[in-house]
Amino acid sequence: MRLVLVASLILQSASHPADKPAPALDLAPLKVVAPLPPGARKESSGIVRSHKTPDLFWSLSDSGNAPRLYPLHRNGSPYLPAAGSKVPGVLIEGARNVDWEDLTALEDGTLVIADLGNNSNSRQDLALYFVDEPSPTVERSAPARRIDVRYPDQSEFPPPKTTRNFDCEAVFSVGQTVFLLTKHRSNRKTKLYRLDAPRAGRVNTLTLLGEHDIDGMVTAADCDASGKRLLVLTYQKIWLFERENLDTPFFEGRTSSRPFFLPQAEAICFGDEKTLLLTDEFAGTLLELPLSDLRAP
Repeated sequence: MRLVLVASLILQSASHPADKPAPALDLAPLKVVAPLPPGARKESSGIVRSHKTPDLFWSLSDSGNAPRLYPLHRNGSPYLPAAGSKVPGVLIEGARNVDWEDLTALEDGTLVIADLGNNSNSRQDLALYFVDEPSPTVERSAPARRIDVRYPDQSEFPPPKTTRNFDCEAVFSVGQTVFLLTKHRSNRKTKLYRLDAPRAGRVNTLTLLGEHDIDGMVTAADCDASGKRLLVLTYQKIWLFERENLDTPFFEGRTSSRPFFLPQAEAICFGDEKTLLLTDEFAGTLLELPLSDLRAP
């Protein structure tokens, strides 16, 4: 049923959706890959490609769900759990899912889970969980390492409504370094932060690198293995930023984008060198789009 719903929504987006967007929007022709399997289907909020295993993608669900990661094949089908296991996914040992919103994979394969959901901007227990990438068929991972973080520019919890810009649903990495992009409620921008020299047992202050007008609320991000191509997802648009070298700021290179129409897309990653994958939380579906379908300004 959900697959039919999403297919219908995508067809509408290309012709005449209920809110009748102008033809000038040139909506992205998203293709349905498959409905997400049990576990991954519930409030899908993050997806990343494994750096260690071909045809392995990890997904997660957000607040109120179990602290589990769900391993998927590129076609959306699940990896079968170990014999005797009746619960889908891999339990992340020592982690809590307060509000998981995204994940990334470091160069050495370590998975980093972002427990950074902060709708009210009042949380003071923001954390990242670092965990050795498990086999996709085991029941539980090795113990995760918790890294507590704070924003250097937040001093009120919550701040006034005019500056409630400390929610985060998007993390990505370059090499062994983790970056965050914020989801704003007072404007249509995003701030870029970096986690430097993370240490457990203390609150690590993030490094603010800058701000960018993203024209929406950021819900996910992913960087390719070269560190030069960055995907950013908002509720209405897919962005691709391409920089010439690692010294160039992310938002100062070539830019392409495409608006799209889905109920609640909150996860994106590179499917391969030529394709992106995204998931929709409402419909519980995996979709794809060739990068060549994104448009330069």
